[in-house]
Amino acid sequence: MEFQAVILAGGKGSRMTDLTSRCPKALLPLGPRPLIWYPLVFLYKNGFKDCIIVLPANHKTEIVAALNSFDDVQIKWKDVVVQDDGSGTADALRHVIHSCDVKVDLLVVSCDLLTNVSLEQLIALHYAGNSKLSALFTPFPTNLRTTDVPGPKSKKKLDRDFLGMDPITNRMLFMASEADFDDDVLTFNKYIFAHSSRFVIHSNLLDSHIYIVSRSLNEIWTKEGTYNSFKGEVVPLLTKRQFQNKTTDKSRDADPIEMSSSTGKMGFVRESDYGCYAHLISKGLCLRINNLMTYCYATRHMARLFPVLAPSNAIFAPIEFDTLQRGDGTTISTDCLIAKNVHLGSKTTVKSSVIGQDCKVGSEVKLTNCIVMDKATIKDGCNLQGCVVGRDVTVDHSCHLKDCVISADQVQANSKITGEVIANEDGLMEID
Repeated sequence: MEFQAVILAGGKGSRMTDLTSRCPKALLPLGPRPLIWYPLVFLYKNGFKDCIIVLPANHKTEIVAALNSFDDVQIKWKDVVVQDDGSGTADALRHVIHSCDVKVDLLVVSCDLLTNVSLEQLIALHYAGNSKLSALFTPFPTNLRTTDVPGPKSKKKLDRDFLGMDPITNRMLFMASEADFDDDVLTFNKYIFAHSSRFVIHSNLLDSHIYIVSRSLNEIWTKEGTYNSFKGEVVPLLTKRQFQNKTTDKSRDADPIEMSSSTGKMGFVRESDYGCYAHLISKGLCLRINNLMTYCYATRHMARLFPVLAPSNAIFAPIEFDTLQRGDGTTISTDCLIAKNVHLGSKTTVKSSVIGQDCKVGSEVKLTNCIVMDKATIKDGCNLQGCVVGRDVTVDHSCHLKDCVISADQVQANSKITGEVIANEDGLMEID
């Protein structure tokens, strides 16, 4: 393929820091594999044989170790390291282009992407329209609205995207995220209506963060220090530039109506300049694991999702009975997921829960609708309902916890807590 695939895995997971503070986002467990495994499978199934992976400097060693352990995805990869200095996605792509001397169009994918869609139609649209930026959108998953999220109760932020487009040509005329608006009012620049009589607004979409970016635009947005966020700054820039006057390009910030007033002409620049297109998919799975809500949803439904996402040679056992140790009188419901090397004490009950690798659960423990991440310890007599327990966390004996997110090193014995984020003193988290 005439693309350079890039997986962006350098982010910190700022919307679920009580999970990523103990585990890099790329290695968050999701069923039997870490998160970064899934976009690798996606690229492989779409015909890519190699890719570049952007990694954070402070977690490079452990992520590389995980990547080297994958034996069911035959795709070559090269890592590019970024520093933890507040740089954004545009900075990371700029670094990739310069350090790897990329001379072809980029196919950009986020490491938090779960999808089984085909890229065939997006690529066809990119070529047919001589596009400079092509993006893939999917209907917002309606079942996320009813997903139970532990922690303090607040209004759920659904991260929807608003897309304005020409329904005939799929030209992308406007894009904005719901998070960018403080009220329920959308405002549009007059240049959109001056150009197009076919303008449809989609208000219930999810930007998949799958982009094809033409190499011919590199000189516009790769200037050092100019743009930080690809979606938040570069995409709006390129979308706006479609409406510059056909005969002049003196200022990127000039109002397109005023700029063309001397000639009385207004319209798109030549198709070869800044054409932006959007492809909307109607079938298939497409979900981003970029907050606690989507992480909980995907983890709890992984028994159903994994066969759809995985290559045919990947093996998934919902309960790893071969390595499971359990005491007398312990019961496990059939909808549980239990990873390798888990120890369950006697008279323990596990219902509708997910337990990661190398976890130790004591005797007379009750786990209901919980997610217990790798290497966690839950001691005797605990009762946990609707909780997410972080990696390496210890919950001491006789605790009663409900709807909590737990990232503290240890929860003191006999604690009774409901609807809280239990973190170390320096831990902060945004609950979506």
